[in-house]
Amino acid sequence: MRKNLIKRFQDLRLGADSLTLAAALAAKMAPRVRSFMFNSYLPKPGAGVRLQGVSGLRSPSSACASKSHQDSEELLLFRKALLSRLEKIGRPRKLTEAFATLLNHDPQAETKSRFKISHRELSRQRLEKEVSKLMPDRVLALASRCRLAKGNIGHIPMMDFNCLPSARNQKIVKAALNALGQKRGVLLNSGRSFHYCGFDALTQKRWYEFLSKSLLLAPLTDARYIAHRLWAGTCSLRLSSAESKPRVPRVIAFIGC
Repeated sequence: MRKNLIKRFQDLRLGADSLTLAAALAAKMAPRVRSFMFNSYLPKPGAGVRLQGVSGLRSPSSACASKSHQDSEELLLFRKALLSRLEKIGRPRKLTEAFATLLNHDPQAETKSRFKISHRELSRQRLEKEVSKLMPDRVLALASRCRLAKGNIGHIPMMDFNCLPSARNQKIVKAALNALGQKRGVLLNSGRSFHYCGFDALTQKRWYEFLSKSLLLAPLTDARYIAHRLWAGTCSLRLSSAESKPRVPRVIAFIGC
């Protein structure tokens, strides 16, 4: 099995960054995918951090960012504490402000920056050129939305997980991906969480099914990521760094053989 795994991924090594991964997708997903979609965006603080100004609730991500044992259980406790805090907010204006913060989403900002690259033109050099055009505070991302060989819209399976990287959590995440029917792909580590990118394109219908099933695994999966991605009509994987996101996701494990 190990020899087959090495042969299958011989051009994509452990430790490869997400930019290298994106460039390798042309070969990994051929001949089914005709073109790939990309966009840039400005990373923003998570909802927990933004809510501190509204509710005064301290986010565990800021309080315990250096603790490697922080995982989904702590995030679940934070969510329960958040709900309790919202229940105590008596003033309607404060509740309105809190819910507006939780519902904040700007799909147009993402849509305006989208561009496509054909499978023949996709390379690391081309992606590095796109990164060089960005302002220092913006990052490049690979969208799940792609154009299939027959001309219809498809999606690259992508998912964000709600647990800090650890050997124990990695086993849990790999078991979850297996339960979701993912047979070929890679697991990435951004320093704060795990991310998944699959190599078998999904139809629009299968993509909705994949996200729906993934949502049932929350809080292991990131429910807010799934909600934002459904709203945007595409998932997203960050490919570059910025001041607020200093680490580029890197491949730490292969899924399938």
